[in-house]
Amino acid sequence: MARMNTTTDLKACASAVIEKLGGPSAIASTLDILPWAVSKWRKSKIPAERVPVLVQQFSGKVTANEMRPDLYPKDSG
Repeated sequence: MARMNTTTDLKACASAVIEKLGGPSAIASTLDILPWAVSKWRKSKIPAERVPVLVQQFSGKVTANEMRPDLYPKDSG
């Protein structure tokens, strides 16, 4: 199994998920936060505490593994 370049990969995951879910404004309105806060995820990662909420609120459009593969490996539970 290839090892993840955590910083780069998590930034790429965040960017891909943000686009997949409709952009910062769509996510921000769902979470009741400001769009700039979601945009900041592109420079770091999606906060761990947001992952379960996003999975639930976006009804299967995105998986926990897509957002944070470091915390939710494909083979987990």
